[in-house]
Amino acid sequence: MIGDLFRAFGQLSDSRSRALLWRSILLAFASYAALLVLAWIGIDALQLFDGSWSWLNRVMSVLGEAGAVVVAWLLFPGTVIAVMGFYVDRVVEHVEDRYYPALPPARDIAFSSQMAASLRLLAATLIVNILVLPVYLLLPGLNLVIYFAVNGYLIGREYFELVALRRLPVEEARALRLGHGLMVWACGVLVTALLFVPVLNLVAPLVGVALMTHRVNRIGGLGRPVAP
Repeated sequence: MIGDLFRAFGQLSDSRSRALLWRSILLAFASYAALLVLAWIGIDALQLFDGSWSWLNRVMSVLGEAGAVVVAWLLFPGTVIAVMGFYVDRVVEHVEDRYYPALPPARDIAFSSQMAASLRLLAATLIVNILVLPVYLLLPGLNLVIYFAVNGYLIGREYFELVALRRLPVEEARALRLGHGLMVWACGVLVTALLFVPVLNLVAPLVGVALMTHRVNRIGGLGRPVAP
């Protein structure tokens, strides 16, 4: 998997991939800004005290500004990964053109299907992370373990199937994922970790798709990478 990770980072040298990278960076900033505003509005709307205790609302508002940054950061990985789902097909195509030129043409997948998968991942990621948010905030140490485990599963599962469905029927793609569940989860955790690190989180979505493309081709017996 480490070799495939290096190849995934090497994909950033491809001119077509770099064009998509700039789009993903813009989407990353836009996604974080939107999450920050929504979290800020949500926390600031909490007016729990009145009368002589109303000053506590101001204290909560100030703390809420810092809390909004934390909440937005926690929700950022799944959101930007889901948004990047709209470009999965093109990223996979670039990787296969470079490393797997002998592969036959991929199956056509309707853009509506890709959009539905991206929206499904976005909804699942936001809902699950919001439900687990109290654990993130109240259990230092354990919160990171749960955070990486949950988001790693969601990202690994969805990206694996998005990539595999270009080459395999639905039943075979799902069976392949279930048969290599630990590897798929580990890839998802790795991408989540990249998304957690400033600067690296800007390239993580594209690197994650490229990594999953290599893994699907390897374990699916579709081909082994050649030197570009």
